[in-house]
Amino acid sequence: MQASSIARTHTFSVALQNEANQKWKYDAFLSFRGDDTRNNFVAHLYKRLQDIGINVFKDDVKLERGKFISTELLKAIEESRTAIIIFSEDYASSTWCLEELTMIMECVDKKEQKAYPVFYNVEPSDIRMKALCEAESSSFAKALEKHREDFKANFEKLATKHEADFKCDLQRVLANKTDLVLRKKDEINHKDNLEKVQRWKDALHRAAGIAGLDVRKTANG
Repeated sequence: MQASSIARTHTFSVALQNEANQKWKYDAFLSFRGDDTRNNFVAHLYKRLQDIGINVFKDDVKLERGKFISTELLKAIEESRTAIIIFSEDYASSTWCLEELTMIMECVDKKEQKAYPVFYNVEPSDIRMKALCEAESSSFAKALEKHREDFKANFEKLATKHEADFKCDLQRVLANKTDLVLRKKDEINHKDNLEKVQRWKDALHRAAGIAGLDVRKTANG
């Protein structure tokens, strides 16, 4: 990929290193699904951006799906002038990527950050879904539905466990109400998780609506 073409077409300008009271620590933050792009597209893009003087933050830590996004990573997003979002086929299967994206869109709204999507072998229309039923073949819609089902299964598993505990130790439960408290907490967490999936969906829809680069339509990607 010709990184210089990004420099000509993207909407952000590189921060001057000697700028007084510099607002941003990084010129760009790369958001990407490591398994899809870390050792190919992103590796080349990162090097080319560095070669033309763009200060890029790229997370090189391999993280398992479901891990909580770190405060350091959130801070890096906030301190970046622009977020370059590499939408690949399995991007939405990572809760980590979805949390990154949600934070990026919040920074777009509140911190005048710019977002620049790159569609890496995916259809932008597959990401701009108004409803899950409208994009049944979309890997993004399927990923969101899987997250929803995983949250539901976890909630039901915990509910079953608490019910068993309740039957086995009724006197203790009646004495301190521990089980009732835990079940209420699980219900609140489940509701929060479902709301989180909706926020992820909204962030995907918004980001995919921003003018960006469709790699399939460029020479040699």
